Amino acid sequence: MRSGSVLKRFIGAAMCGALVMAGISGCRIQYVEDETASEETTAGSMEEDRQVDINLWYSDEIYSDYLSMCAAQYENANKNVHINIEYIPETDYMSTLTSEAVKPGKVDLYLVDNDNLEQVKLAGIASENRLTDIYNVYNYSQTALNACTYNDKLIAYPLSYDTSFLIYNRDYVQDADMSNFEAIKLFAENLEVPAGSSISSVFTCDLKDIFYNYGYLGAYLDIGGKAGDDKTNIFNITTDLTKAAELYKQLIEYFYIDINSVDYYSCINDFEQGSIVFTIGDVQMYQRAKVQDGLNVGVAAFPDMSEEVKSAPLSVTTVVAVNPFSDDIAVVESFAKFLTYTGAGRLYETAGVSACRRIDNEDENLDRIYESYDKSVPKLKLMYSDEFYALLEITMHQLAEGTGDVQSLSNVRDYLYKNWQSDGGTDSESGSEEQ
Repeated sequence: MRSGSVLKRFIGAAMCGALVMAGISGCRIQYVEDETASEETTAGSMEEDRQVDINLWYSDEIYSDYLSMCAAQYENANKNVHINIEYIPETDYMSTLTSEAVKPGKVDLYLVDNDNLEQVKLAGIASENRLTDIYNVYNYSQTALNACTYNDKLIAYPLSYDTSFLIYNRDYVQDADMSNFEAIKLFAENLEVPAGSSISSVFTCDLKDIFYNYGYLGAYLDIGGKAGDDKTNIFNITTDLTKAAELYKQLIEYFYIDINSVDYYSCINDFEQGSIVFTIGDVQMYQRAKVQDGLNVGVAAFPDMSEEVKSAPLSVTTVVAVNPFSDDIAVVESFAKFLTYTGAGRLYETAGVSACRRIDNEDENLDRIYESYDKSVPKLKLMYSDEFYALLEITMHQLAEGTGDVQSLSNVRDYLYKNWQSDGGTDSESGSEEQ
């Protein structure tokens, strides 16, 4: 989850079953997963004298009920498999994981945010996900697959995600164009505020946290490549990026958003009290707003800056990774699939997080959130990449306050070029502009 990532510190239903055979320690284990919408699973046959213990680690307690549910269903279907679920506090998680996972019988699979995948891969504790017949664009967003890719190989199983998107009050917004911020500004100009309404502003947003700010420029901050794992790929100061930065400043000026007085929680409170019509939020904000009495909540993907200038919010994907040191790798891979594919339809109701798998949601707002995820940029996997987000957040603050311009972005670019570039260089010179 985003709240547990290092970024925060710096600023069911399928159509058929699958039968898999695995040779383990001189014996054959046969296990079956039921891929139906039923909570029941079809048990496979296993040698009665062969007990398989699987150790699953995680660091965010919101997943506790979901993991327990999946473990119980999987054990019921596979009588000789026992799933041990171990919670490790977030503060100790990565250091403990990378040191313990290389020891026999300690960790078979684990949950981790996608921005830590380079660290676990270089530690040798993430194996390749070879189930490309399931983990493809038909079942998952390309964003989810990119989040799980390192050096052109799929090395994890996408579980859940968080990203930012537009949240609005349906009582005031009917058949309005919310595809871009220029259209929202036009809506604001024509909005007739009812007598007695508590609306004080049509739109406001948190300008302090890069997780919510990234989307305004994100479509043109090409860094790390699609998978976010290539240090030689660093953005240029393009015409489109310059336009996006200018539109960002104009948006703030138009709605009189004060970076010093607006934050995530003030946006939540103002929206719940009916003081604003639109804001930018995340899944947690949506969940809180939708249970408020009398509040009719709608959701749309993160708006583009204009019809021509696009946007791309930041996203964090929580994944399941399989430890190649596991003694029962085929069974572990099967359970990883169960967590991220077979059981994904129950993820939101049990953990309150959105599934990466494409599923039919009863709440249509979850489909709109997925659309925002679909256009999002996965957080970088590169170790020590937090310096980029810290520098960008400072630059976004400067833009919001009117003290920064495109040169501030150029300074970020030049710093990364100087400190990240490999000897191979790039196709363009530092600070160059593309048309």
